[in-house]
Amino acid sequence: MKTTGTWRWWYEKHGAITAVGAGILSALLAVYFYRGMLDPRDADWLLHEGDSFQHYIGWQFFRQEPWGWPLGAVKTLATELSTSIVYTDSIPLYAIPLKLFHHWLPDTFQYLGLAIVINYCLNGLVACRLLLSVGVPAYAALAGALLISSLPIVILRGIGIQGHEALTAHWIILIAIELTLTTEKQRLKGAVCWLLLLTVAVLMHFYLFFMAGVFWAVWWLSISYRVVKGAIDARGKPVRQHMMSVLYSYQAWWLMGVATPCIILVVMWGAGYFHLDSQSAASGGYGFYSAELLTFFNPRSSAWFFNDNFTSLSVLFPGWQPAKEGQYEGMAYVGAGVLLLWLALIVSTWFNCGVNLASVNAVNNDGYHQEALVDHRWLPAWIASVGLFAFAMAGEVSIGQGSIPLYYDMLFEPFKDYLRSSGRMVWPLLYLLLVITFIQLAQNMRACWLLPLLVLAMVVQREDLRELYSFMRNKVKNQVEASRVDPRAYDVLKDDELSQVWASHDSLIAFPAHDLDAIKPYLWLAAEYHLSINVAYLARANQQIIDAATQTYRRHLAQGELPEGHVYLITDHELSQQACRLASWACVTHENVTILWQPVAVSSGRYSPLSSQATQ
Repeated sequence: MKTTGTWRWWYEKHGAITAVGAGILSALLAVYFYRGMLDPRDADWLLHEGDSFQHYIGWQFFRQEPWGWPLGAVKTLATELSTSIVYTDSIPLYAIPLKLFHHWLPDTFQYLGLAIVINYCLNGLVACRLLLSVGVPAYAALAGALLISSLPIVILRGIGIQGHEALTAHWIILIAIELTLTTEKQRLKGAVCWLLLLTVAVLMHFYLFFMAGVFWAVWWLSISYRVVKGAIDARGKPVRQHMMSVLYSYQAWWLMGVATPCIILVVMWGAGYFHLDSQSAASGGYGFYSAELLTFFNPRSSAWFFNDNFTSLSVLFPGWQPAKEGQYEGMAYVGAGVLLLWLALIVSTWFNCGVNLASVNAVNNDGYHQEALVDHRWLPAWIASVGLFAFAMAGEVSIGQGSIPLYYDMLFEPFKDYLRSSGRMVWPLLYLLLVITFIQLAQNMRACWLLPLLVLAMVVQREDLRELYSFMRNKVKNQVEASRVDPRAYDVLKDDELSQVWASHDSLIAFPAHDLDAIKPYLWLAAEYHLSINVAYLARANQQIIDAATQTYRRHLAQGELPEGHVYLITDHELSQQACRLASWACVTHENVTILWQPVAVSSGRYSPLSSQATQ
């Protein structure tokens, strides 16, 4: 079916209604998965989480501190390391504005569940808007938006699995694609929109910012090339009059090209990206968390978060074992429903003599035809998406258990140590392929065939990913129910006699802290009692950095003395025995962590000096 003025009229008159409908339906999908985690006043379930717990704790410490610069700095959390809400992944886009209302918010307030619902809603809304803007019929755009919102690359990022709430904001990628395709003729307006998008992206998550930034860079360079090219005649010589026009008429354009990175750097500074001190933002590991070449077709993974419940996301296809365990980061199985659409695309294009595989014609909202695969308007999007996919593969082509090194990763030297989970960079190419798919199907098929095909694809998609959806919903449900049965999931949180210890001190010192999971309840207590703590699990802190930060306390203990005025959390058994022999110190052990303090204000009860016994 050729797209006609009917759909253009619908886009202009009712496109917003269709897009909002897609957003609402996508938000309902998030509610279906995360219903028990949406109440901002309920945070007990986070004690059963991993990364999401870290995100919440970062916010709790941040909200309690006075304002300073950088705005996102957190000075009482990981005091030996220096950190910010960027490195606790607490989503600065939400955390910084919400801190303004700290005194009016309840003491227990988490926005992680709501953040996922907002992201799902925007994913559906923006996906529908994008498809409508390139001429896809409204019913097909709605179906495409729902398929995009339910893709495994979104589902797997949520609470209960990987716990990356910010990384469900795939609407940032979709807007980047839309701006690349639709703002060529509105250059200055497009530049302003890009600046706003990049600002939002860098406050959401650095990986999403990097993807959007690549699209912006390719978009800006492509338009700049055409501007300069217009100042050269057929013989390759400068046209002086036009060159002057380029210099003066486009001075705002050149200024925006320079100003955008500068403004983003200031935003990064304010959010706390450079608040590192002894830390290094370069974490290493590039290549292990990569993507395989056929990642869109492989539903199998050995990822830790499945806990051996199942190895394949698909009910219909077993898939194959990836070459590296870390390639779960690049896992981007599209689902059998999308595979069905790709098959229909190949068949319909083959039998449709009026459409060439190398040329996809679509009417956009400006009313003119574009050749999606070869037209210069689409070339920047292809360059950015394919370039990011190459980065995701980390210099080698992996298929199954085999891999072919190509060594092109040396081209990415400035970025690779800051973006070790490179497999995530496959997402933009998948979305671009899906946009092309819906454009082509709308061109090849009549509505009487396309509509049933889309319904069938959605049914097949739901059936193929049935176990993933069930696993996701049940895991969330079980965690919420467990938190209601036992809100204080750790023994130390139930020990009322220790409350006087926390209330009479200002800081916690953990060492050697080889097992950061062991100090999770103490982070909770530190946030509850407004205590500082010297170490924590952070996005860019490795064990070497933590060892260097805590070696001073190990040395003091070896000398038989520890600085006074702190509560110590000792995570090593031998060091615990040594510490408990110190005179005038009280100690108690909860869940493999020994708590050591000088009982100045607390001098009676179970935990008096030298009389304390370890409790499990």
